[in-house]
Amino acid sequence: MLFRSCGDAWQSGPVDLVSTVRTGLEMRSHPLRRARVAADLDAAGLVLVEANRRALLQLVLNLLVVAERCLAGRDQARVRLTVDVEAGTPRLDVRCSVAGEAALPAGMSGLSDAHRRVILHLTALLGGAVEGLESGETGTHVRVRLRPSVPPG
Repeated sequence: MLFRSCGDAWQSGPVDLVSTVRTGLEMRSHPLRRARVAADLDAAGLVLVEANRRALLQLVLNLLVVAERCLAGRDQARVRLTVDVEAGTPRLDVRCSVAGEAALPAGMSGLSDAHRRVILHLTALLGGAVEGLESGETGTHVRVRLRPSVPPG
């Protein structure tokens, strides 16, 4: 997936993060099934972020590709995406696990330098911050904080 420029179409506005994550899961459902990776979304209600929808979707898709590569072909592989709000800041958390454990063998992280750079770049374009970007023997975990959408008025 990596990065595709939004060009002149860069417009920011209120975007439902939960809906965008669901769209990303739908778009990657076939490759995830083929890789035998189950995906769960834990989110309650509407979480609005100030973002460009296409750039946000690209971020979500890249996070899912990393999870898919990290877990492909492993027994009881699962990626859990959590959308929540902490101290007024929307947050997207992605965790990979195998057989219920948040542990993977060394060399199975799936997080390439290219994906790391793209995730950092897209998050910065969205005005957010990567809080956690860990990959190694304990698995792959990414936490992204995004800008909340401020209601007009």
